[in-house]
Amino acid sequence: MIHFDITNLKKQISNLEQKTVEQDFWLDSKNSSEVLKDLNNLKSKVEGYSKIETELKRCIRNERITKHGTR
Repeated sequence: MIHFDITNLKKQISNLEQKTVEQDFWLDSKNSSEVLKDLNNLKSKVEGYSKIETELKRCIRNERITKHGTR
């Protein structure tokens, strides 16, 4: 079971972004607010994941350098 499916989150972001450019999207302020809230939440999750992934890769690279000398 995948607990954090980054690919699916990116697809959801794309779908919500597509909604924001639809002609009548902004006419329903309640719905548009909910969509924007969801969109921002998903983007925040993906951004957080990306930061963690980048830091983890940096740590792994540094550990390899420490163990085996410069690469």
